[in-house]
Amino acid sequence: MHWFDKAVKRVIRTRDFKRMCLDAETNYGLDSHWYHACGNYFHTVDRGRSYAFIGAYAQEPPAFICAKAGSSINSVSPATQTVGVHGSFWINDECIQRHDMDFKKVILKNSFADLRSALDTGEIDVAFLPENEAGGFKKLGSVISCAKTGAAFMIRKDMVDKMQWFDRAVKRLIRTRDFKRMCQNAETNYAAAVCNRPTLKCWTSRHWQLAVDGSPPAAYVIAVSTVLSDFGVK
Repeated sequence: MHWFDKAVKRVIRTRDFKRMCLDAETNYGLDSHWYHACGNYFHTVDRGRSYAFIGAYAQEPPAFICAKAGSSINSVSPATQTVGVHGSFWINDECIQRHDMDFKKVILKNSFADLRSALDTGEIDVAFLPENEAGGFKKLGSVISCAKTGAAFMIRKDMVDKMQWFDRAVKRLIRTRDFKRMCQNAETNYAAAVCNRPTLKCWTSRHWQLAVDGSPPAAYVIAVSTVLSDFGVK
């Protein structure tokens, strides 16, 4: 039997994985040692102060400063504009400041839906949005990059030495057809973005759970027994 088929032991539903891998308000998840790694986090300057990153597996999506379609705003003019940003995303206010854009006012929102609404109502002049959230809005200027690497697994810095094998394993895994197959099946069968939002929990040194967003809200979990030799990792 193929190593991947042997690795997938069971699919379960659990309420625990409905919670965020890293909750900035409660420190639940990664900081509380419930998770050992959080997937789909981009390595930014501000995140790098507290965490380390391994196993980058997806490129950073392009992001833009956007204005409402049909508005008179046709260029980025930070000194006279109010910008809206997602308060807990990788494309944040620190990023635009690093790009020497000192806006008149920065307004933080909890979701991209709130940002789009604020643009529509005129609460903000422009918004900092990833391309997949910018539909229907006017993109101003060129692409703004905020990440040092692509989407990766974010870990506590005290886990760096213990997780080097996993970095190599992930890099091997994401190049396989099985990983792509798992992603496609998750999206088709569960509306789950397994490639975009995986979280990991380690029950033993060789037993991991991969949880993904899904519909209904309870995420489904694949328990994976990682056999290091199968990854070519010694």
